[in-house]
Amino acid sequence: MTITVRSNVRRDLLQSAQLFRNEKLVTWEYVSNGLQYVDPGTSPAVQVTIDNRNRAITIADNGRGMDLEGLQNFFVMHGENQDRQEGRPGRGRFGTGKAAAFGIAEALRVTSVRNGKRSSVELTREAIDAAGDDEIPIEVLERDVDCDEPNGGSVRVARSAEH
Repeated sequence: MTITVRSNVRRDLLQSAQLFRNEKLVTWEYVSNGLQYVDPGTSPAVQVTIDNRNRAITIADNGRGMDLEGLQNFFVMHGENQDRQEGRPGRGRFGTGKAAAFGIAEALRVTSVRNGKRSSVELTREAIDAAGDDEIPIEVLERDVDCDEPNGGSVRVARSAEH
């Protein structure tokens, strides 16, 4: 019998979410990512929109965006920060971005444009609760859709999975 270190990804994600118990902490997590991860020569711009009626917060930026591989890396619990691996310092260390939303919300939607391709994914608390121990499926809403939008992205944190 081989003994290994294992993790329950569902509990791991929800435990990390406990660090983000209010709207300010959640919003700052995504704002700071938008400020940090920009293409060279780009002045970062981040816009926060609060939708009280639908109980949602959207953080949009002109960052460098992510392709599907980048989105997959975004959803790796405790994944190695790719910028740090390439010698670029930054604040990101432990990959808490995907968990932050679930400190206050039921759904996280990430839309990202990178090099003329838009992808959009969603993770809900319902999917987290229904998942097994090893992985949580992320719903792909758009996959590399051709677009003429600039690099950047948006994160929508919603208190209800319907919005």
